[in-house]
Formats: sequence, C-alpha cells, structure tokens
Amino acid sequence: METATTRPSRPTTVADYHRLAALGRDRGLTLFQEAGSGAWFCTSATDRFRLYYVTALSCTCEGFLRHQRCSHNSLLLSELGWLPPEPEPPAVVTCPECCGGGILYVADCAGFPYPACHRCAGSGQAAVPLAA
Repeated sequence: METATTRPSRPTTVADYHRLAALGRDRGLTLFQEAGSGAWFCTSATDRFRLYYVTALSCTCEGFLRHQRCSHNSLLLSELGWLPPEPEPPAVVTCPECCGGGILYVADCAGFPYPACHRCAGSGQAAVPLAA
C-alpha cells in the first residue's frame, strides 16, 4: 500500500500576495459580490463556467487548499485595499571591506585566486546598516 507524502508549504510573504494579485489581473479574473449575503466569488482562469467562493482568509480553489495562497484570494485582498505595502528593497553601497572589488587583496598572499570578500560574498555591494 502506498502512502501519500505531502510537502509543507512555505510561509506566504507580502511579495507572494502582490505577485498573485498581479497574476490574477493578468489572467483576467473577475470578482463578484453577491447582493444578498455580501459573499465574494471569483472566476477561474482555466474553466469559464466555474466560480470560487473567496474570503479574506480562504478560497475554495485547489491552489489555496494546497498552498494556502492563490490569485483569487490575493486579488480580493487587493480589491479591498487590504494588501500590506511591499517592503522596500534594502539600499546598497559599495562594500567598505573590498572597495567594491568583491575580492580581498592580501599583501602576504602570493597566489590566485584571491579570497572573496567575507562581507559582501564577492558582490562588491553591501547593505546599508539601519540607523539605531
């Protein structure tokens, strides 16, 4: 007898919600609110005769049931203005350890390759430290 194996899904990030909401718009998903109950429904991108029941916390689509996130739910959150703002990418500066070169030049080191900078991992850029 075979046993089903499941892989735990990773935590959902703010970027996931924004990406999925944009994907829903790109796919032409449409949200409908039922007049009597106020319940929300969303069209399917793959079956034009299917509507998913969607709330701020869930959706009846297979993607949400599997991953706890989907474009229908994210689109509703975006429509209601409930998506948190996307975090700003960290500001970067030239790495002070390697002066932007990405490698450490050591006077006593006679051979190549020179070791990669430990602070920037060879990128030549370092994040700006946050002010305390």
